[in-house]
Amino acid sequence: MENNGKALAELRDAEGNVVVKKGDQISLFAQLRDDGTTTSGYWVFAGSWTAAGVTRWHDVITPILLVWAIRRGGPGPGR
Repeated sequence: MENNGKALAELRDAEGNVVVKKGDQISLFAQLRDDGTTTSGYWVFAGSWTAAGVTRWHDVITPILLVWAIRRGGPGPGR
């Protein structure tokens, strides 16, 4: 959870609704704040893991790698 990030206080949206409870994991990079109410070991990993411990990187990286491979004419350097 240290890399993923967590709320050190309740995070509220512009209307005052609680979007993240104190102690809960951050689910999006956009939820990180620079006012000391959130913490994250490394911002690029913010929201990468769900509360259940499942990584969400494959949802982002897999399509990017697929497009990259198609544009190169196929997978891998040896093709």
